Amino acid sequence: MAENSLHSKAQTLNTPISTYEWRGRDIFYFIITFLALNVGAVSLVNILPFEGEHSLAMKTLFGTLFVELALIGVTALTFHFVHHRNFMAEMRWSRKYEANNITLLLLGAGLAITVMIVSTLFPSSNPPIERMLNTPASIALFAVFGLVFAPFLEEMMFRGFLFRAFEALFTGTIAVRLTAFLFALMHVPQLWGSWAGMIVIFGVGYALSELRQHTGSVMPSVIVHTAYNGTLFLVYILSTFFQ
Repeated sequence: MAENSLHSKAQTLNTPISTYEWRGRDIFYFIITFLALNVGAVSLVNILPFEGEHSLAMKTLFGTLFVELALIGVTALTFHFVHHRNFMAEMRWSRKYEANNITLLLLGAGLAITVMIVSTLFPSSNPPIERMLNTPASIALFAVFGLVFAPFLEEMMFRGFLFRAFEALFTGTIAVRLTAFLFALMHVPQLWGSWAGMIVIFGVGYALSELRQHTGSVMPSVIVHTAYNGTLFLVYILSTFFQ
């Protein structure tokens, strides 16, 4: 029954059914690569000539971009040359999904506004992310990263690879919970000292993972993630300007 349901949904979304047999080792190699790249990123950013009051932001963003790009690149090459599979198809990058793009944009904006309202009820104790947004250049760098790179790369990591692996190994429900938890865990260094912020980011990840499960495609979560980041930065910039 479950197999027939999956086949029917895949046909509706015009997404080829995967014949790749997911195993625990896929997640193990993914995590090992992620940790190794983080160690390499720390060494790399320390030798780069970043100076000035926005140097911390530049080091953080450059290191994060290096890790995420390299991780997705290594994973894509592994699927292509080792497993002989189409990486984007395996990650469920499909334009055929039952959701309106305008609705997805509004959902992302609404999610961001909800997060901001909740954050005002639980003031944070100056987490690292706020200390890095200390200059116009830093804000601009974070805005570019948050709008251009983060939505696609992070969604491919969590709602793409990890969701596919957990869903195949366990169930869709478990995949939603685990990817939301790992998504929040990755953002802990930026939000350290703000327990409310950590809980909120888990909620954001949970919503994105639920959307991924409901639509059967990773593309809607990328759209919502982009709208979410864009709304946060727009409100932050406007509030800073008027202050």
